[in-house]
Amino acid sequence: MRFLDASNRAYKLHLAKLAHDVMAASNSAAIDRLENIYDEIYIDEVQDLGGWDLDVVEALLRSRLTITMVGDMRQALLSTNVRDPKNAKYRKDKIFAWFQLMESRKLLKITQAPTTYRSSQIIATLSDSIFDPALGYAPTVSASTDTHPHAGLFTVRESDAVEYTQRHAALCLRHSKAVAKHLDLPFLTFGVAKGRTVDHVVIYPTAKALKFLTVGIQLEGLAACALYIGVTRARHSVAFITDQSIPNLTAWTDDSQTSSCSGT
Repeated sequence: MRFLDASNRAYKLHLAKLAHDVMAASNSAAIDRLENIYDEIYIDEVQDLGGWDLDVVEALLRSRLTITMVGDMRQALLSTNVRDPKNAKYRKDKIFAWFQLMESRKLLKITQAPTTYRSSQIIATLSDSIFDPALGYAPTVSASTDTHPHAGLFTVRESDAVEYTQRHAALCLRHSKAVAKHLDLPFLTFGVAKGRTVDHVVIYPTAKALKFLTVGIQLEGLAACALYIGVTRARHSVAFITDQSIPNLTAWTDDSQTSSCSGT
């Protein structure tokens, strides 16, 4: 059978399609059963949905159930099923367009909650600038009242990266394991770090990220999502490992104590 293995376990690849086909074959009896058991359904991390997931969610939206969904479209780096070709035009970073489509069909209402209790305003402003304003994301407002003697946006020379990281106990992030292998730092990838909160982050930027930081060339797609995730792990400071000068970022030196700067 296409959907089940020899032990009658559903294949992950086809799980959403199986759910959709069960709904269709039962003449919506599956939805009716849900309506008689539950009043509300909550779905978290909706930015990771894709493929046939979206058709299943649309069926739920058309039911009598109250559906509440929560997610950050700018963190659409992961996917419930990267191999599912269904709804490819709404994959990952394009997922917000699907929710906008559902809103235009009056199946849901999008409410943006652009308040962060994690990051300082300077970090929030940098994270907002990663995405094209035309995408329609509301500007982030920081409600954090925490302070720290080391706060702001920095550049760190490669020769100082280890010392900086140790001094500030910074979380080290990079795009992939193939990047910055010459540096003896405990790097995590952006995807692995998703969901974490730390005081300080140090990032080894990709060439595209450097162009964005130095001359403002806009990041797109997963590159934007990845950098956004990295930047927004931090409460107080974000540093980029580079020997280049970056506008509006403070060059860290050994005698740096308390610093602050304006966001890009």
